[in-house]
Amino acid sequence: MNRWPRHYANERRALAAFKRKKRPAQAIGAIDKRMRRLYVSAFQSRMFNEILARRMDSLGCVLKGDFASKRDTGGVFLVEDPALEQPRADAFEISPTGAIFGYRTNIAGGVPGQIEREVLDAHGIALEDFRNLGPLRSKGARRPLRFPLGEMDVSAGRDERGEFVRLRFTAPSGCYATIALREIMKND
Repeated sequence: MNRWPRHYANERRALAAFKRKKRPAQAIGAIDKRMRRLYVSAFQSRMFNEILARRMDSLGCVLKGDFASKRDTGGVFLVEDPALEQPRADAFEISPTGAIFGYRTNIAGGVPGQIEREVLDAHGIALEDFRNLGPLRSKGARRPLRFPLGEMDVSAGRDERGEFVRLRFTAPSGCYATIALREIMKND
């Protein structure tokens, strides 16, 4: 405790609770509820990103067993005939989805489902574990694996630090501009 920075209040509370009770549940309970909710959300995002990474080479391809999201309505449906649906994916009318795991998440079938189950297994997590989180429980959802960038604008310039390229775009709610930039720049 003496070595842990004072501005890490949640972490210090967790350590103090663990020191007193020697039980992980008490340590977790000592953390602010909003922060615990953030931790659950961050963990769900990490698993989604692992699914995404394993599908990166074929983001625009719908596979048998995929759940695809309709861009115009957000509705999700099971892909049974990829050859029939692929032209819609090519036109960006639909996109394959990945799981934001929760206790009511529908796992995809086929290869997409195998990837999702492998990610869960790698973390030693079952969907039901998201039900047993008390007020932090999560039903889960599905999110498109790709999203369109809107209102794109690129310009170049020079300032006191040197030359630069300015990239401007919009992205749908829930999508991360940092991920789009990483893919554009191919640089972590």
